[in-house]
Amino acid sequence: MSKRKSNDTSLPSAKRTALSRFEQQFPGASSVLDNALESWQQCVTLDDDSATTAQAIVQCSTIALDNLYNTIILALLDIRAKAHLKQQEYKQAEIDASEMIQLAPRSPKGYIRRAEVYIHQDNFDDALDIYKQGRECVDDRKVMQQKIFGLQDVLNDKITAYVNECKFARAERFARHWLRLFPHNHRGYTCAGDVYMMQGKSYQAVQAYGRGGLMDQFMDQDASDALMTKFHQACDQADKRVDIIAQSPFDIVANILPHLSTTSLLECLRVSKVWRNKTAQCRSAWRTVVVPQDNDWITEMTHTRCHVTDHVQNLYMDRPDYPGVEFDYAWSSICSTFNHLETLGELYEKRQTDEIDTFTPVIEIHRLDLNTFINGLKETQSTLRRLEISQEDKFWQINGGIDHFGPIWTALSSFQQLTHYSFRDVSASSDGFGERTLPAIPNLTHLAIVTHWLSDRDEASTRRFGTILNACPNLTYLRTNTQNSGLQVIHQRLHKLEYLSLSTRDKILDCHEDFLSQNYKPSNGIRVLRIYSETFPDANTTFNVLNANRQTVEELQLWEVINPFDPDDIMQDERHHWNLLSNFGSTVLRKFDCSLDRLTQPVILSILQQCPNLETVYFTSSTQLTDDVFDALIRLKWLSKLELRDCKKITGEGLARFFESMVTRLKHLHLADLAQDLSDEYFCPLAQVQLTTLYLNGFSDGGPLATIVSRMSSLEEIALRGIKIRIHPVFEKLAKLPKLKKVELMELDGVMDDDIITLVNKSNSVQNISVAYCDTVTSEAIAYANRYISATLFLLEDEE
Repeated sequence: MSKRKSNDTSLPSAKRTALSRFEQQFPGASSVLDNALESWQQCVTLDDDSATTAQAIVQCSTIALDNLYNTIILALLDIRAKAHLKQQEYKQAEIDASEMIQLAPRSPKGYIRRAEVYIHQDNFDDALDIYKQGRECVDDRKVMQQKIFGLQDVLNDKITAYVNECKFARAERFARHWLRLFPHNHRGYTCAGDVYMMQGKSYQAVQAYGRGGLMDQFMDQDASDALMTKFHQACDQADKRVDIIAQSPFDIVANILPHLSTTSLLECLRVSKVWRNKTAQCRSAWRTVVVPQDNDWITEMTHTRCHVTDHVQNLYMDRPDYPGVEFDYAWSSICSTFNHLETLGELYEKRQTDEIDTFTPVIEIHRLDLNTFINGLKETQSTLRRLEISQEDKFWQINGGIDHFGPIWTALSSFQQLTHYSFRDVSASSDGFGERTLPAIPNLTHLAIVTHWLSDRDEASTRRFGTILNACPNLTYLRTNTQNSGLQVIHQRLHKLEYLSLSTRDKILDCHEDFLSQNYKPSNGIRVLRIYSETFPDANTTFNVLNANRQTVEELQLWEVINPFDPDDIMQDERHHWNLLSNFGSTVLRKFDCSLDRLTQPVILSILQQCPNLETVYFTSSTQLTDDVFDALIRLKWLSKLELRDCKKITGEGLARFFESMVTRLKHLHLADLAQDLSDEYFCPLAQVQLTTLYLNGFSDGGPLATIVSRMSSLEEIALRGIKIRIHPVFEKLAKLPKLKKVELMELDGVMDDDIITLVNKSNSVQNISVAYCDTVTSEAIAYANRYISATLFLLEDEE
């Protein structure tokens, strides 16, 4: 077959059609290809005989190949970057856009694409910087200038979207971004003023409109007139006092009032007849009431025409400052006035401790005569479902050492609706209810009982505990402070139990929120088992309980309180007995929380191996734990949450290896009080892990931390504690994280007011900042943060 020669250098029609589609993706590509073809055509028409001609061929061919290669690479990078953006893969899209800029620094395409990556992440500061950088480098500066002006349209669309969703706080934050990026353009001030007006903030709107007229010197007449009109309207509105309750429809008022405290609701009743009627009609606002310290609150609620007391279902007692007879009268009035009470208890305050989040009771009911208390309770007999009471030494002394648990329990036996009962007796001189038999409370399913007479290590305490269990055979929830023998009694007598928490420490049982919120139903075994004790039950009893419930237990907590004066008081033979737990395994166990130092590492590894579906693992004060545990953790295919506290034998090499193997699986990480010589370089692989929650205690260098944080695009919550150096770069990186919502800072010597303000001003996602025991952070910075987000500041007692 002869080779046909042709001088036709034009592209076939099919390729021209493909090129036209290519032109839509990347304008200018056809002209570049045409130039390349022209250079190639010059090459093939030259005379091949002379050396000069050969040199020209090389030059023309090189130009044609370079143009063709760069154009195709740019087009492919651009297409891939847009695809990454659609899939929200911002890091990969940014890499492609950066390569486009490096390949063609005088082309606007790379700058535009990289700015779009930042815009998708609401990072308008970096987007504006890229546009300005492109304006200085590209040939056509008008394109970049138009993009800079168009950035204001993007901000306006964002603010409009948030306003339509009634997310005014976020709309305000974007408006502040607008003013910071374009301080000399009236549009941002106009938009900010509009957002303030929609919220009724007339004074802030006046300031925004006024500054807009002063800052923009190039505003046309029409825009100036419109801005002045808005300014005068805001001034008129600021001079008026708007009664938002009286003028708003009831459905809007009904969404506002439930967020007010009981004291504020009582104040609303005093404002006017319209306020009193609307406030009293809002049933959801009065569903839960905290008894204020004002002695006239019952009279005020009772005299309301709409009968506010009929709406109250949950009543909590605040600290009563009225002594003696006055409080007896208040108690009797409470029980006789509120006819639909379902919950009656104490006000609990959540507090953060070094060991565990607990709910500590603010007051104890100890000022009442026993008969007065029981008679008042009987007034709620037909509706009461949940009751929480407690007594102090004063209560015991005032009433002459009378037994209270027995009479109160006997009275409650006639309460057909009662399902939750919490009794806390901190009277050291109390001896309980003696040896009497208690009547059954028929429908009781939740019992929380903390008493000194159950924690004694004698047979009498065991008999009392057995008597209580016999009187409530239908329990599904039990939280108590019984001693070692109590676990065996529970295992023998309660066959419907699903939640069990044992402790010899009072505070672990004050978990009010857990007691009320959990709705446990009878099952074939215990689903949640928590043992928190100074004197742990013996190994055989613990194993028998675990083994009997291996098909149902989903959460297991084994905490032992170590003697601080002798942390090594566990004998080797005691650890040997606990090797029995190496035979325990469960395919339904999801959470394992261990602070039991008598468990050796082989036993722990065996438990991890035989519980393959674990999702959450906590280790605290485990002196036996070494890097070998990471091999077992890596094999847990569902593991997403890990906490390591005070595990001194864990090394940096083991952590780095674990991080590299858990890039996509691990979502929550808590590291605290590890080895003091742990180098920060081992934390570098942590940057690749796709965490949503991170807690770090004792990180020694803010430089690597800033680098790590900057790469965690999926991070939603972060807590930093015990960092002793200046960490300003960390806050700069935190402000750029697109999903970060909550920041907790504790015992940080290097954090300043400027760091808090930077985080508030530059972040578009942070909703809550909590600062505790940071000496260099002032209340002024927290007050500034509270204008836009939720922020709290905890001080040391001497600072308060």
